[in-house]
Amino acid sequence: MNTVDQKDNIRGAGRLSLFARTLYKALRTRLRIFAHPIRLCSELLRPLRPNVWIVTGEEKGSHLPLSICLSATTDEYKSYLLELIFGSSFRACYLGRTWLWNVFKTTPKTAGGCSMVFAEVDRRYLKLLGGGRGIVIPAWIFGEVDLPRGPVVMKRKSHLYVLRKIRQNHLEFEISRDPQRFDDFYHNMYVAYTKERYGDTAFFSTKEVRKAQFDNGELLFVKKQGEYISGMLIGYDGTRAHLRCVGVRDGNRDYVRDGAISAAYEFSLRRAEEKGYRKCGLARSRSFLRDGVLRFKRNLPQTIIGASNRKLVVRVLEETHATRAFLQNNPFIFERSGELNGLVFMSSEVPPTPQALQEIGKQHLHAGLSKLVAYFFCPGDKGSENGIESEFPPGLSQDTSSPGYEHLSPAEATDLIKGLGCIGKTIAIAIHPDKEDCGKRN
Repeated sequence: MNTVDQKDNIRGAGRLSLFARTLYKALRTRLRIFAHPIRLCSELLRPLRPNVWIVTGEEKGSHLPLSICLSATTDEYKSYLLELIFGSSFRACYLGRTWLWNVFKTTPKTAGGCSMVFAEVDRRYLKLLGGGRGIVIPAWIFGEVDLPRGPVVMKRKSHLYVLRKIRQNHLEFEISRDPQRFDDFYHNMYVAYTKERYGDTAFFSTKEVRKAQFDNGELLFVKKQGEYISGMLIGYDGTRAHLRCVGVRDGNRDYVRDGAISAAYEFSLRRAEEKGYRKCGLARSRSFLRDGVLRFKRNLPQTIIGASNRKLVVRVLEETHATRAFLQNNPFIFERSGELNGLVFMSSEVPPTPQALQEIGKQHLHAGLSKLVAYFFCPGDKGSENGIESEFPPGLSQDTSSPGYEHLSPAEATDLIKGLGCIGKTIAIAIHPDKEDCGKRN
């Protein structure tokens, strides 16, 4: 179980903010109108004064002790990050609020003992963090599927597996625009499945938001022997279809094993294609490359086309076995110079041979990424600021192709992850996407 210590000495504006909220709630309703300008100003300033915690626990994958400084403005992203880094066991000490520009400059020094800093930041305010303060990871990425799907996609093992599930469980679909059935979908499928799937980190849009999307679209229900087991909300905007959200009846995992989710996507893509659409947008996904939803969508196959304005900025203050473990266990998509790239860290025990690179690309390279960069930790000195080795790995030729592998120079590799911090010495190799190969993966 996780525990949270609330510090009594929340200073300055933190106390003032708490006092203002208490005073606002104490006002009679007819008097609150005079406080609205103050409240609006407070809402505008909220992204500039994130909450700050010091969190300690064991890194989820390695069980090594890790201490981080976390600043966030939303409970949604805070919960997701803590689950990603620590799982369900950690200890968080709340420090209050700070100005955004102090997150990387003074807060970690004041807190002391932290080896990593994580900051949730809106894109508009990234410059306030200062140059080279961290590496930028989108909170969400967006993707789409080209329609019709070609013969290469339709013959992939992953697609044939979905078709086999549909046949074995006699799954069918039905289209509905009935508002009463929307209520059933929202509460008993979408919300129920999201809570079951994500637990404390679950986030779902309000009924009003989903209803507005339904008004410009329709519901697709998946049936098994006459029972409606899952559904998909499909939206249309005139130029493309959008798969807005999916749900499973009562969050039932047995239905998921029967193919309720994969069938909802398969039938929805067929529906969009039948209606003449050539593009189908997919709901947002997390930017961590081992995320199950992101990996599932790659098999549809998804092409990544953009990122959300919400960002996660990460910096390593001290290289430890735990920070290395976090980087190795959580490959991610990051932004650099207007491009989206994949980033994978590997142990020095994995030699950067063509075979190893091919396997890394097979697992983590997504269509739409500019490149996937693999950093191989080198044995030896630790604690350097982005120390990149220049020696080319033995057995790997720069002429290797399909996909193309490029050994990055120290200057190129350092610039690419500028701001990430102390990661020790590494060898960096870029895996460039092959357009035909990306469509054939899995």
